[in-house]
Amino acid sequence: FGGVGSSGDGCEFDVVAELFELGDEVSAAVREQLRLGASQIKLAAGGGISSMYDPIDSVQYFESELRAAVQAAGDWGTYVAVHAYTPAAIRRSVEAGVRSIEHAHLVDEATMKLIGDAFRGALGSSERCRLLLEDTAGAGGTVGRSFDELAEAIERAGADARLGVCLDSCHLLAS
Repeated sequence: FGGVGSSGDGCEFDVVAELFELGDEVSAAVREQLRLGASQIKLAAGGGISSMYDPIDSVQYFESELRAAVQAAGDWGTYVAVHAYTPAAIRRSVEAGVRSIEHAHLVDEATMKLIGDAFRGALGSSERCRLLLEDTAGAGGTVGRSFDELAEAIERAGADARLGVCLDSCHLLAS
């Protein structure tokens, strides 16, 4: 659990990277991170690839806990991002209102449809909202691993003109 802040010069830094047994304390923990200077909240929604203690197929939060984090961040005018690899962690996060899913290495077809639905929902909730998808360097199993997949994600979201692609030069170089 942690937040990401800014030093004011455009560089982001980790405010805190602590493990919490959150239970009913999710909202309080989110607010505390924001008071410490976080500009958004990042959670590990599922297990990690290199984690010794959290199996990759585990889901780390109940939907109610994710919703509490999303609401607390939204009340502060910001959002929640998650690390999520598996369809179960991705689905739970999207259904809880999480706005940024990172990695998604093990995404399946049904979850891609849900992501497309979420894109349409986000774009439908605001006339000014822009949504940028980032390339992921051909890292098999991730969303955005090819231009064709980015095009498919845009198509699933209704090909809205406010959808765009952010090309990460490090990812492009790695591919």
